[in-house]
Amino acid sequence: MKMRKKRIRVSRASIYRTLPLLVESGLIEQADRNGKHAHYEHTFGHGTRAS
Repeated sequence: MKMRKKRIRVSRASIYRTLPLLVESGLIEQADRNGKHAHYEHTFGHGTRAS
């Protein structure tokens, strides 16, 4: 949303290519996968993840 307010454009492909890097770095985690759609939640600043 911040990028949209500043009128910065990012392609959808760039977002999808970046998701695995964000998961690997621990900033987000895959929360749910329904069929062909995955849902992610941000984890940065929420303490450590359960192992």
